[in-house]
Amino acid sequence: MRILYVTERFPYPLDNGGNVRSYHILAGLTAEHEVTVISGTLGDVSRTDVDAVTALGAYVFLVPLERRSAAFELRAAFRSLVSRRSLMLARHFDREMLQSLRELLTSRSREFDVIHFNHLDAAIYASGLPSGPCRVVDQHNVVSRQLETSIPSERRALRKFAMQRDLEPLAWEERDICNSMNLCLACSSTDAEALQKLGVHTPIAVVPNGVDTEYFRSSLVPDRESIEVVFVGTLDYQPCEIAVWSFATEILPLLRNSVPDVRFVVVGRNPSLRLKKLAEGDSAIELTGRVEDVRPFMK
Repeated sequence: MRILYVTERFPYPLDNGGNVRSYHILAGLTAEHEVTVISGTLGDVSRTDVDAVTALGAYVFLVPLERRSAAFELRAAFRSLVSRRSLMLARHFDREMLQSLRELLTSRSREFDVIHFNHLDAAIYASGLPSGPCRVVDQHNVVSRQLETSIPSERRALRKFAMQRDLEPLAWEERDICNSMNLCLACSSTDAEALQKLGVHTPIAVVPNGVDTEYFRSSLVPDRESIEVVFVGTLDYQPCEIAVWSFATEILPLLRNSVPDVRFVVVGRNPSLRLKKLAEGDSAIELTGRVEDVRPFMK
């Protein structure tokens, strides 16, 4: 089959969970089908990144996205208010991406059997595209559920109000987008059940995330004199930031009651200011920042 793989974020390098899932699903598709990748870019996609994806056998089209300036944010807020749709999704919409998708789909030289939307921020263009190909959306998260569970942890009053205001329209839009598809992919049975509770009646297939056990195989014997807890995750992703903060402030003190010398090593890029301040005041907490290879820290 000919598959058009639509993604807002380029699926390489493999330095975050979303890209790891996207890349390996793409690798599975290219092994059996002809795949064209159309991806947005803010000038952050390198030649090396593109080569890694074309090496799978995919054709790649990059679409320069509009910079997220104050004017862009104001236009997104206006569109959200006028249409009564989700601000979160309105912030991802880009006219150039929609136009590029339309051109690809109407080109006689490229006829597609399937359009694969990589997450909800790619599927927002579905309603503006010509009908015909089978449509699939890969739901990396149930986005409205993720927003709902994040609200209690939000400390900024204005942002918390905006999140609460956006929850209902986001849930409606997520349901409607999924119901416009022929198939939804979910990462777990829990996510599949959450989509069904949301009102999604489109067939849902669970495609779980995996791990390369050969790549992460360890031959090192742990140093029993050094007791460490390691966290690996992208720290500018809010759920990860909250998890690290909760562990460091609520669980680590309990561990110290029985293991006074325990250390907490946090491996991940872009730690928040509050995490940096916490680590500065506690020598047992280490923030590594971005690393090229997480395996030495996990070993």
